[in-house]
Amino acid sequence: MSDTTQQNEVFETPDQETSFQPYIRVPSSYVHAFERDIAYPGRYQDDTKGYLDKANAEIDESVVAPVQAFEAFMGKIYQPNYEEAYEAKGALKTNAQTQKSTTFESPIERYTRLMMEANELEEDLIILSKENQQTNVTGKALDTAREAEMEYVIKGVNTLKQNLTAMQRKDSYQTFLQESQIQMSLDQNMSTQKKLSGILLSQIEEMKKYQVDEVNPAESGPNMVYEIYHTGEVDSSERDTKQRVVVLESRIAALERMVGSFYNSQGHLDALGSLEGNDLVSIVTKMEKRVALLNETNLDAIKARTNALVHEFTLLSKLKESSASQIPKSSRDESQMLGQLYEKLQSVEDVACMVPSLVERLSTLKEFHEESMDWSQRLGRVEDTNIAIEELLERDLQLLQNMQQSLAANAELFQANTEKLDTRLNALAV
Repeated sequence: MSDTTQQNEVFETPDQETSFQPYIRVPSSYVHAFERDIAYPGRYQDDTKGYLDKANAEIDESVVAPVQAFEAFMGKIYQPNYEEAYEAKGALKTNAQTQKSTTFESPIERYTRLMMEANELEEDLIILSKENQQTNVTGKALDTAREAEMEYVIKGVNTLKQNLTAMQRKDSYQTFLQESQIQMSLDQNMSTQKKLSGILLSQIEEMKKYQVDEVNPAESGPNMVYEIYHTGEVDSSERDTKQRVVVLESRIAALERMVGSFYNSQGHLDALGSLEGNDLVSIVTKMEKRVALLNETNLDAIKARTNALVHEFTLLSKLKESSASQIPKSSRDESQMLGQLYEKLQSVEDVACMVPSLVERLSTLKEFHEESMDWSQRLGRVEDTNIAIEELLERDLQLLQNMQQSLAANAELFQANTEKLDTRLNALAV
C-alpha cells in the first residue's frame, strides 16, 4: 500500500498570468448601454466583455478649461481632485459630487458663452434648412417631420435669445453683465504680456553679452524656452466667417472674369459678351436656354447633316485623289472649284458655334408667324363684339325712351286721379 501511495502524482493547474491590457475606445452604443445598466459599477457587463475598463489606462484623461490652463501657465497651482480622478465610469454620484463645481464662471462669461452657442446653433440650422430645401427627397413624410423638427428647434433658439436679451435689459442685472470685467481681465493679460516681453528682451540681451564675453560657447548657461501668447482678439468665429465670405466673393469675381474674358476672346457667346453689366447668373441662364434648344430631334438632324457632309467630303477627297492619279491632265477650273469646296467644308466647324443662336432666332420667328396668323381672326372677333355692343346700346336707348313716355303718362293719370279725389272730398265735406 505504501508503494502505491508514493507512485500517485498530483497535477496542479497553473494560474493564468494577467497581463496589462490597454484601454480601447468603446463605441457610443455600448457606452450608453453600459451607463443605463449600472448594477455593477466600475466594470462592464457580460454583453460588453470584449471591451476593457478605463481604469486600466496608463494616462488619465481630463478636460481643462482655457482659463485654468492660462492661469497654470502664469504660475498658479491647483490642488488635484483625487476623488474625481479615480472615479468609476458607471458608478453612482454621491452628494458631494452632485454639488456645484469649485470653478467659478462669472455671469458675463456665462452670458457670452450662451449667446455665442445660440448664434452658432442658429447659423447651423439655417444652413441645414437651406440644404434641405435644395435637395429633392422622395420621402415626403420624412421631409415634413424634419421640417417640423427644424422649426421647433429654431423657435427654441429664438426664445432663448429673447430670454437672454431680457436678462441683459434688467437694471438689477446690469452690474453683473457689464463688459468692464472682461476689459479689466484683458488689460491685466496685456500688462502681464508686456512685462513678460520686457523680461524676455532683457534676458536675451544679457545672454548675447554673456555669449560675446565667453570664449567657449559650450560652457554657457542652460538654454531657456519661452512661449508667448496673444489674446487680443476675443471672438474668433466672426473673424473666420468674414474671411470665408471674402474668399468666396473673390472666387466668384474671379470665376465671372474668367468666364467673361474666355467667351469674349473666343467669340462663342455672340451677343452676350457685348452687353455691359452681365453677371454670371444671367450668362448661365441664357446659355441654359440655348442649350435647351438643342434637344434630341435637333441634334439628330444636325448629326445627319454632318454625317452627310463628312460622307460627301470623303467622296470628294477620294475623287480628287483618283483624278490626280488617273487623270493628270484635268483642267485648272475643276481643281480650283474642288479647292474652294474643300475650304468651305473646313469652315463648318467655325459656323457650328452659331447654330444655337440661329435655332433660337428661328424659333422666335416661328412663334411670331403663328401669332400673326391669329391676328386677323382676333380682329374679326373684336369687330363682331363691337357690333353686338352697338345693337345692345340701341335697344337700351329705345327702352329708356319707352320708360320715359310711360312715366309721363302715368304721372298725368296720377294727377287726374288726385284731382278727382279732391273734388269728391270737397263734395263730401259740403
